Amino acid sequence: MVYVLDLTKPNGMFMARDFAIRDGDTVYVTEAPYTQFNKVLSAIAGPAQTANSLKTISGL
Repeated sequence: MVYVLDLTKPNGMFMARDFAIRDGDTVYVTEAPYTQFNKVLSAIAGPAQTANSLKTISGL
């Protein structure tokens, strides 16, 4: 049996309050959407920062 609780909505918070987790249950938690956004920004900003540093060091 699968249950989905959206804790970003008030209804999810009320449902979670009475939700029992037992030994042997598997709990899967997804990342918040802004975490994925931060990963994309870091992937882009990292190489750009390195290129800018190299440009500064070489005096171009």
